[in-house]
Amino acid sequence: FDTTLRDGEQSPGCSMNLEEKLRMARLLDDLLAYSRSKLGDGMVLHAEDCDLGQALGEELELARAALPGTTIRFETHGDTRGRFDASRLREALHNLAANAAKYGEPGADVAIRVEGAADQVSISVRNAGEPISGDALAVMFDPLRRGAREAAKDENVSLGLGLFLVREIARAHGGRVDATSEGGFTTFAIALPRGG
Repeated sequence: FDTTLRDGEQSPGCSMNLEEKLRMARLLDDLLAYSRSKLGDGMVLHAEDCDLGQALGEELELARAALPGTTIRFETHGDTRGRFDASRLREALHNLAANAAKYGEPGADVAIRVEGAADQVSISVRNAGEPISGDALAVMFDPLRRGAREAAKDENVSLGLGLFLVREIARAHGGRVDATSEGGFTTFAIALPRGG
């Protein structure tokens, strides 16, 4: 029985496509960020001057490709420049957009808005769907929590760290994230000071 692989061959049981590798890398990154936060090391940021509206718009192109059955509307208003870790905020936006697509009303749009004000930049993600109870909203950003409702779309492997990481990313920037659910819509809003 010859188990030698020739140049360019892969073992059939060991092949992973790129999407699976990226998902696994994201899970490992999430676990590392969670571990650091629990050890008191906090979230590590690499803030630099950037246009957050532009950076998040680029991330949404990737999100649209990853969520082909979801229409994502995106708009920016005002000056969205500041000192931010654009990579971490892209991660936060991706988590929120993916959750909106999974748990929102099937076929409904996901609306994303980035808005610059005098001293801050805000990011909001809004989707239609069943209201989330006040009790669920109160613990939504706690680690290792997952939505009580069934996802509207096929659920990938999840550790329940996505919203926790969104909160930690906002806090590391000196900002905050809030969630509201009323009138048939759920909105997550991140507010960030321009200085990062």
